[in-house]
This record gives sequence, structure tokens and C-alpha cells, in this order.
Amino acid sequence: MKPDALSGIGPIAAYMRADHDRLDQLRRNGAWRELHGAVLRHIGLEERILLPGVRRWRGGAPLPEAARLRDDHTAIAILLIQPPSAETRRCLARILESHRALEEGTGGLYDVCDALAGHDAWAVAQRLRSAPDLILKPCPDRARVDHQVERVLAWLAAQADRLQTTDASQSDRQAAVPTDSRRERAVATARISAPNSASAAS
Repeated sequence: MKPDALSGIGPIAAYMRADHDRLDQLRRNGAWRELHGAVLRHIGLEERILLPGVRRWRGGAPLPEAARLRDDHTAIAILLIQPPSAETRRCLARILESHRALEEGTGGLYDVCDALAGHDAWAVAQRLRSAPDLILKPCPDRARVDHQVERVLAWLAAQADRLQTTDASQSDRQAAVPTDSRRERAVATARISAPNSASAAS
């Protein structure tokens, strides 16, 4: 893997960091529906491409921080199903800051991916860039969504200390995010329709 000549970072980290910047701009602009779709696409890149890739490159051993990253993904996806309240926006800002540091920091997910992918890092980055956008359908069960959001907010309140640190040691992780059936339920509730997503998942 040859780092970008200007930034000094690898192609995977360069693309994913730029996507983080795009998501952050959408959040600051209050473009919640667009942000929801963009966040779910970004999560898909990590869960369908990067985290499985790390496991493969590590000979079947998952990234130690993988469970924490997935818990964060679940919480973020649920909080964005509906336009967030002021409280939810504050919680999103905190979890996104902590999550971004875990992925972008030295030795974080993106650095690990570039290092392990080696000369294939450019091909992986191209695969990330070419992944299709998601088409979101409205969620018909507002009461169910509100219930899940309240549970996630309570979980995040219990995680307050963890959200203030980038220490990803498994011993520091609290109970997993409390959804009715974890990440699968989050995706189903979000009413995602991605007819062209096979290329992103392959």
C-alpha cells in the first residue's frame, strides 16, 4: 500500500475520511433524510467490505474493536430513522465523534485496512467508491421507532464514559446496544431498499 502523496494516508483511509467529512456536513446542514441514507451506505461499506476484509486478512481473526463498531452502527442507524429531536442530535454528535476517532485514529480501522490490504488497498478503495447509494422507504411504525430510539438513548446515557474515550479494549465495553434483535432489526426498521447493492456486498 502506497500512501497518498499529499495526505500521507492510504487510499482506504483517504476515501473513508472524506466520506466522514461529507456525512458531517450533511448533519450540520440538518439534511436528516439524506444523512440517513448516506450513513447507512457508509455503515454498509464498513460491515460488508472493510470488517470482513480485516477478518480475512487476519486469517479469520476479527478486528478486536469490531463488536464495538457494530454496536455504534446500530445506535446511529436507529437514531436517524426519524428526524432527530434536539436531545437525539446531541447524542448523535457525541457518538459520531467517538466513533470517528476509533476509525480514523492512528492504528484505527482505516489504518489497519490499508496496512493489511497492502497493494490491494487501491482496489478496495475503488470498490468503496463504486458502491451504490441506498434507496430508503418510509418507516410505517412510528411507535416502534420511538420505542427503539428511547432504548438507544438510555443505552448511550449508560455509555457516557465510554463515549469520551477512544480506548477500544473489550474490557471497557458495556452491554450491547438494546434493540429487539440487534443489527438485523435496525436494518429492517430502517426500511432499506437497495436493489443494486449486490456489488457492495460481494
